[in-house]
Amino acid sequence: MITILLVSGAVITAVISYLIRNVKLSSLKRRKTNEANQEEHQRVIREAEETTSHLTATYTSSVDCFNKLNDCLKNAGGWLRTAEVKEYKENRFCAFWDAIEHAAIWLGKYDRYTKQIAQSANDYYGILSGRSHTFPSFPVSRQNIPDPSFIHS
Repeated sequence: MITILLVSGAVITAVISYLIRNVKLSSLKRRKTNEANQEEHQRVIREAEETTSHLTATYTSSVDCFNKLNDCLKNAGGWLRTAEVKEYKENRFCAFWDAIEHAAIWLGKYDRYTKQIAQSANDYYGILSGRSHTFPSFPVSRQNIPDPSFIHS
């Protein structure tokens, strides 16, 4: 009888030890899973903040570029008119070519700004593609880009 009690006690002790170990392992797994979930949550938040910051900067810089387009065309047109009306008619050919060069510089700026806007639009929509978001549409469309063919009218 004592042997049975000793064996029963050993079995009960083994079962209790097994259950305690399983509870500890389960608690450890749960804690590691929670830590992994928290790390993933923080990573997603960082990614969202970085994406938001990048899209906001892209949006803002595109508006800035767009706002400079009319000035580029106005300045280019002014230099072309100076070249034609003043310098060429007065046979001041050196000044004429200087005015043409200034007009070309302004048209080059116009070209760089429009290319930057186009690249920014591609980046903006590329980043948002396939995502659920509340970002506004890109602020510049082809229809509201000023036409440079009218600068010398």
